[in-house]
Amino acid sequence: MNLVVLLSPLVSVLPLLPGPTLEPTIREFAVCADPGRQHAPAISGSIVVWADDRHHEQSSDVTWESDIYALDLSTGDEFPICTADGDQGGAAVSGRMVVWADCRDHPHERYQEEDIYAYDLVIRREFPVCAAPGYQGSPAISGSIVVWADARNHDETGCDIYGYDLSTGREFAVCTAPRDQLAPDISGNIVVWMDHRHDEHSGDVSWEADIYGCDLSTGREFPICTAFHLQEFPAIAGSVVVWSDRRHEGRRGSAAIHGYDLRTRKEFLISEQARLSCSPAVSDGFVLWDRAYYDEHNRRVRADLYAYDLSTQSEFLVRRNSRRRWVAGAAISGSTVVWSGGVKGSGTSEDIGGAVISEPTRSPIVELLMRAAERAFDQ
Repeated sequence: MNLVVLLSPLVSVLPLLPGPTLEPTIREFAVCADPGRQHAPAISGSIVVWADDRHHEQSSDVTWESDIYALDLSTGDEFPICTADGDQGGAAVSGRMVVWADCRDHPHERYQEEDIYAYDLVIRREFPVCAAPGYQGSPAISGSIVVWADARNHDETGCDIYGYDLSTGREFAVCTAPRDQLAPDISGNIVVWMDHRHDEHSGDVSWEADIYGCDLSTGREFPICTAFHLQEFPAIAGSVVVWSDRRHEGRRGSAAIHGYDLRTRKEFLISEQARLSCSPAVSDGFVLWDRAYYDEHNRRVRADLYAYDLSTQSEFLVRRNSRRRWVAGAAISGSTVVWSGGVKGSGTSEDIGGAVISEPTRSPIVELLMRAAERAFDQ
């Protein structure tokens, strides 16, 4: 049979094939591979920030003191943000402002006594945001608004969500509902968080958590997801909220990624294959998460990095885990991704790596078939 006859149907069908025929291009790059451990990166535009242990001795598997460092991707310049005594971690960045949780005044009470600090990248000035009694941690920032989890009233209301407007110097309560409110995130005027107000279980293990939000421009609080079991670690960008969801878990530790559009008020499923617990991120049309799994051969937990294109509703692999690298703690801004886990061919699992997600192109197999068809028609 003539080759042209064989390939004619294929040529007409290939451009219409969904999903696997189009694959984004992932271009990796190193962010930081200095000695010591670099972890928990965050990114806004061209600025990447992370926790860095290069100046602290590690006496065990856990380092109790970290500094905050940054890299400007547009210039390649790396610089310290904070190298104060004690531990600094959980950094977040938005525009010119970096915020983090700081233990300089409580070196032996990590996770029990922390404060919130900030650094202005333009004027290069550090200043405290909140030093109230008790724990203040998990900061997030959008524009001039900083939010965090706050346990100053733990005996009365558990852990609450507080905020601070850097432009006015005003602190305010976002949510002081009963029981714990944790892991806040913010985009514009909308704050989202993980909420335990309906959890009736006692003890240290949580069995019920919902996702709530608040519009700071109106003061209106609203539920985003109150489904059965655990909804955890929300993230928000624009009108899209995403979280890790355990309502459908069929075995211990499994999770899915769900999303909610604040404009349409519709919830949607992003991925059923998140497996172990993960903290998704979202920015400008992409959702990012760690797909963790247990490697029985090496007896350790590994995590691959996946993304979801909200415009095409397609999932794709960003980075496959190698034997030595734990891909974790990922963040995204626009189409630029950063993670803790190094990059191929350099560094270790304790470095910061990154990648740029480019426009989708045809997969190599489809491209090969298309070229074969074109050659056949030219003959």
